[in-house]
Amino acid sequence: MDDVIEPVRLAADDLLLRPFLPSDAGAVFDACQDLEIQQWTTVPVPYTRANAEEFVASCGERWASANPTFACVDAASGRLLGAFDLQSCDAEEGPMVGFWVAPEARGEGVAVRAVQRMARWAFDDLGLTRIRWAAFVGNVPSRRVADRAGFVMEGTCRRALEQRGQRHDGWFASLLPEDLELAVDGAELLRRRVPGWPYTP
Repeated sequence: MDDVIEPVRLAADDLLLRPFLPSDAGAVFDACQDLEIQQWTTVPVPYTRANAEEFVASCGERWASANPTFACVDAASGRLLGAFDLQSCDAEEGPMVGFWVAPEARGEGVAVRAVQRMARWAFDDLGLTRIRWAAFVGNVPSRRVADRAGFVMEGTCRRALEQRGQRHDGWFASLLPEDLELAVDGAELLRRRVPGWPYTP
Protein backbone atom coordinates (compact mmCIF):
# COMPACT_ATOMS: atom_id res chain seq x y z
CA MET A 1 0.00 0.00 0.00
CA ASP A 2 1.26 3.49 -0.84
CA ASP A 3 1.96 5.73 2.12
CA VAL A 4 -0.11 8.54 0.59
CA ILE A 5 -3.86 7.87 0.74
CA GLU A 6 -6.08 10.04 -1.42
CA PRO A 7 -9.03 11.58 0.46
CA VAL A 8 -12.40 9.96 -0.25
CA ARG A 9 -16.04 10.38 0.73
CA LEU A 10 -17.92 7.33 2.03
CA ALA A 11 -21.70 7.05 2.31
CA ALA A 12 -23.39 4.90 4.95
CA ASP A 13 -27.17 5.26 4.79
CA ASP A 14 -27.91 8.63 6.43
CA LEU A 15 -24.24 9.21 7.29
CA LEU A 16 -21.44 10.69 5.22
CA LEU A 17 -17.76 10.22 6.03
CA ARG A 18 -15.70 12.97 4.41
CA PRO A 19 -12.42 14.82 4.98
CA PHE A 20 -12.56 17.60 7.55
CA LEU A 21 -12.99 21.17 6.32
CA PRO A 22 -11.82 24.42 7.95
CA SER A 23 -15.48 25.26 8.55
CA ASP A 24 -15.76 22.22 10.88
CA ALA A 25 -13.56 23.84 13.53
CA GLY A 26 -16.44 25.36 15.49
CA ALA A 27 -18.32 22.06 15.72
CA VAL A 28 -15.14 20.20 16.69
CA PHE A 29 -14.48 22.75 19.43
CA ASP A 30 -18.02 22.42 20.78
CA ALA A 31 -17.93 18.60 20.77
CA CYS A 32 -14.56 18.39 22.51
CA GLN A 33 -15.83 20.35 25.49
CA ASP A 34 -17.65 17.11 26.40
CA LEU A 35 -16.24 15.54 29.55
CA GLU A 36 -16.51 11.98 28.20
CA ILE A 37 -14.49 12.82 25.10
CA GLN A 38 -11.87 14.42 27.30
CA GLN A 39 -11.87 11.47 29.70
CA TRP A 40 -11.52 8.68 27.16
CA THR A 41 -9.49 10.21 24.31
CA THR A 42 -6.17 12.01 24.01
CA VAL A 43 -7.55 15.43 23.04
CA PRO A 44 -5.88 18.34 24.84
CA VAL A 45 -7.49 19.51 28.09
CA PRO A 46 -8.58 22.24 28.23
CA TYR A 47 -9.64 22.08 24.58
CA THR A 48 -9.40 25.46 22.87
CA ARG A 49 -10.65 26.90 19.60
CA ALA A 50 -7.01 26.96 18.48
CA ASN A 51 -6.81 23.20 19.13
CA ALA A 52 -9.84 22.65 16.90
CA GLU A 53 -8.47 24.84 14.13
CA GLU A 54 -5.12 23.07 14.29
CA PHE A 55 -6.83 19.67 14.14
CA VAL A 56 -8.89 20.40 11.03
CA ALA A 57 -5.93 22.10 9.36
CA SER A 58 -3.75 19.03 9.92
CA CYS A 59 -6.14 16.54 8.35
CA GLY A 60 -4.65 16.91 4.87
CA GLU A 61 -1.25 15.95 6.26
CA ARG A 62 -2.86 13.00 8.05
CA TRP A 63 -4.16 11.59 4.78
CA ALA A 64 -0.77 12.13 3.11
CA SER A 65 0.98 10.20 5.91
CA ALA A 66 -1.34 7.15 5.84
CA ASN A 67 -3.55 8.35 8.70
CA PRO A 68 -6.93 8.95 7.02
CA THR A 69 -9.21 11.09 9.16
CA PHE A 70 -12.93 11.49 8.52
CA ALA A 71 -15.59 13.88 9.68
CA CYS A 72 -18.82 11.94 10.12
CA VAL A 73 -21.76 14.18 9.25
CA ASP A 74 -25.49 13.84 8.78
CA ALA A 75 -25.84 13.34 5.02
CA ALA A 76 -28.92 15.57 4.82
CA SER A 77 -28.03 18.48 7.08
CA GLY A 78 -24.23 18.34 7.15
CA ARG A 79 -24.23 18.44 10.97
CA LEU A 80 -21.00 17.10 12.45
CA LEU A 81 -21.64 13.88 14.37
CA GLY A 82 -18.15 12.67 15.13
CA ALA A 83 -14.56 12.07 14.08
CA PHE A 84 -13.14 8.74 12.88
CA ASP A 85 -9.65 7.79 11.81
CA LEU A 86 -7.29 4.96 11.00
CA GLN A 87 -3.88 5.60 12.50
CA SER A 88 -0.81 4.19 10.73
CA CYS A 89 -2.33 2.34 7.80
CA ASP A 90 1.22 1.47 6.74
CA ALA A 91 1.88 -0.54 9.93
CA GLU A 92 2.45 -4.26 9.40
CA GLU A 93 0.05 -5.16 12.22
CA GLY A 94 -2.70 -2.97 10.75
CA PRO A 95 -3.97 0.51 11.63
CA MET A 96 -5.55 1.51 14.92
CA VAL A 97 -9.10 2.81 14.67
CA GLY A 98 -9.98 5.89 16.71
CA PHE A 99 -13.20 7.84 17.10
CA TRP A 100 -15.38 10.15 19.14
CA VAL A 101 -19.06 10.97 18.78
CA ALA A 102 -20.63 14.30 19.69
CA PRO A 103 -22.90 14.04 22.76
CA GLU A 104 -26.10 14.88 20.89
CA ALA A 105 -25.45 12.10 18.32
CA ARG A 106 -24.99 9.25 20.77
CA GLY A 107 -27.40 6.35 21.09
CA GLU A 108 -28.20 6.29 17.37
CA GLY A 109 -25.66 3.72 16.18
CA VAL A 110 -23.51 6.37 14.53
CA ALA A 111 -20.19 4.95 15.72
CA VAL A 112 -20.91 1.34 14.76
CA ARG A 113 -22.06 2.25 11.25
CA ALA A 114 -19.20 4.66 10.67
CA VAL A 115 -16.56 2.22 11.90
CA GLN A 116 -17.95 -0.58 9.75
CA ARG A 117 -18.09 1.64 6.65
CA MET A 118 -14.54 2.84 7.20
CA ALA A 119 -13.37 -0.74 7.76
CA ARG A 120 -15.06 -1.91 4.55
CA TRP A 121 -13.22 0.79 2.62
CA ALA A 122 -9.92 -0.11 4.28
CA PHE A 123 -10.29 -3.80 3.44
CA ASP A 124 -11.68 -3.42 -0.08
CA ASP A 125 -9.92 -0.32 -1.39
CA LEU A 126 -6.68 -0.17 0.60
CA GLY A 127 -6.12 -3.91 0.70
CA LEU A 128 -5.67 -4.04 4.46
CA THR A 129 -6.21 -7.35 6.23
CA ARG A 130 -6.41 -6.32 9.91
CA ILE A 131 -7.60 -3.32 11.91
CA ARG A 132 -6.83 -2.82 15.58
CA TRP A 133 -8.88 -1.21 18.34
CA ALA A 134 -7.80 -0.15 21.82
CA ALA A 135 -9.40 1.74 24.68
CA PHE A 136 -8.58 2.59 28.26
CA VAL A 137 -9.94 -0.04 30.63
CA GLY A 138 -13.36 1.18 31.76
CA ASN A 139 -14.34 2.82 28.47
CA VAL A 140 -17.41 0.63 28.11
CA PRO A 141 -19.13 2.74 25.39
CA SER A 142 -16.15 2.33 23.06
CA ARG A 143 -15.94 -1.37 23.96
CA ARG A 144 -19.59 -1.82 22.96
CA VAL A 145 -18.99 -0.09 19.63
CA ALA A 146 -16.05 -2.37 18.91
CA ASP A 147 -18.03 -5.45 19.87
CA ARG A 148 -21.02 -4.55 17.69
CA ALA A 149 -18.80 -3.56 14.77
CA GLY A 150 -17.32 -7.07 14.78
CA PHE A 151 -14.01 -6.66 16.58
CA VAL A 152 -12.76 -9.73 18.44
CA MET A 153 -11.41 -9.04 21.89
CA GLU A 154 -7.82 -10.13 22.49
CA GLY A 155 -7.20 -9.07 26.08
CA THR A 156 -5.99 -6.48 28.56
CA CYS A 157 -2.48 -5.04 28.58
CA ARG A 158 -1.21 -3.22 31.64
CA ARG A 159 -0.06 0.38 31.22
CA ALA A 160 -0.09 -0.06 27.45
CA LEU A 161 -1.78 3.24 26.53
CA GLU A 162 -0.66 6.79 27.17
CA GLN A 163 -2.83 9.82 27.80
CA ARG A 164 -1.36 13.24 28.58
CA GLY A 165 1.84 11.85 30.00
CA GLN A 166 0.34 9.02 32.07
CA ARG A 167 0.16 5.31 31.34
CA HIS A 168 -3.13 3.39 31.57
CA ASP A 169 -4.24 -0.23 31.25
CA GLY A 170 -5.85 -0.93 27.90
CA TRP A 171 -8.35 -3.24 26.24
CA PHE A 172 -7.29 -4.53 22.82
CA ALA A 173 -9.15 -6.12 19.90
CA SER A 174 -8.81 -6.70 16.17
CA LEU A 175 -11.07 -6.87 13.13
CA LEU A 176 -10.46 -9.12 10.14
CA PRO A 177 -12.48 -9.06 6.91
CA GLU A 178 -14.37 -12.20 7.92
CA ASP A 179 -15.28 -10.63 11.29
CA LEU A 180 -16.76 -7.65 9.48
CA GLU A 181 -18.79 -9.92 7.22
CA LEU A 182 -20.34 -11.68 10.21
CA ALA A 183 -21.20 -8.41 11.91
CA VAL A 184 -22.65 -6.72 8.83
CA ASP A 185 -24.65 -9.80 7.85
CA GLY A 186 -26.21 -9.90 11.31
CA ALA A 187 -24.89 -13.39 12.00
CA GLU A 188 -24.08 -14.33 15.57
CA LEU A 189 -20.43 -13.56 16.23
CA LEU A 190 -18.16 -16.14 17.77
CA ARG A 191 -16.45 -14.43 20.69
CA ARG A 192 -12.86 -15.65 20.73
CA ARG A 193 -11.71 -14.15 24.01
CA VAL A 194 -8.59 -14.97 25.92
CA PRO A 195 -9.11 -16.91 29.18
CA GLY A 196 -10.34 -14.70 31.97
CA TRP A 197 -11.60 -11.93 29.68
CA PRO A 198 -13.58 -9.77 32.12
CA TYR A 199 -16.18 -8.02 30.00
CA THR A 200 -19.56 -9.31 28.85
CA PRO A 201 -21.48 -6.95 26.50
